[in-house]
Amino acid sequence: MYDLHLTDEQSGFRDAVRDFVRAEVKPAALEARRLDAFEKPLLGNLLRQASQMGLRTLALSEESGGAGADTLASCIVMEELAAGDVDIAATLAETALLARVLFDGLMSAGQRALFLPDFIANDDYHLAFAGRDPEIRYASWYHRAAPAADAAALPAALRQSDGEWVVNGVIPYVSNAPVARLFAIHVSAKDRSGTSAPATLLVPSGTSGLRVRASSETAGVSAHKPIAAWHHGVGGEVALNECRVPAHCL
Repeated sequence: MYDLHLTDEQSGFRDAVRDFVRAEVKPAALEARRLDAFEKPLLGNLLRQASQMGLRTLALSEESGGAGADTLASCIVMEELAAGDVDIAATLAETALLARVLFDGLMSAGQRALFLPDFIANDDYHLAFAGRDPEIRYASWYHRAAPAADAAALPAALRQSDGEWVVNGVIPYVSNAPVARLFAIHVSAKDRSGTSAPATLLVPSGTSGLRVRASSETAGVSAHKPIAAWHHGVGGEVALNECRVPAHCL
């Protein structure tokens, strides 16, 4: 039987976050300027404070510089944060989960050496996954506008003779897009022989040809873009126009 009694470490995480939420987050979250559900600004200073507490790297292994928290501890922390402000909780949860998946799982040693030091050192360094949701019409999309039928296509990445990838396409709904420093972008990668296969490219936010538009900018623009603002956390559209990505970022 699964034991739901909290360990001392899990209780410590819960109590520390609960105190932070009571003292810092709730008073700021209840300010009048944040009472509009669709236009409330993200509390960036509190997001940074939460990161300084180790919550951004909560699920990352200790070997990689994180807290190495298990799934239950991570859920407890995010529930406590959401009791104060769901946007902070959603933003940190996205980054914490992706950090474990990418740095502890999918990245090569060279990619970790390239991206991990900056991620650990910078409290404002967040992550985003830009891809198509296979359950596009189901419950996971309850807080987003339903995209048009042609939204299933992935951005196209064409391999060049020098090994670089040139990427073109638009992904309308990307959690954490406005605050992300690194994107994991799901693409349809075509090599020079013409063979295509799904792949993921690691693209820093400052890469030429990558543009992010917050959901407030794209609301109601067209049929395949959001017709309502983001409900939880922050999100937006990621557009790639002749975006060149080095071969080692595949």
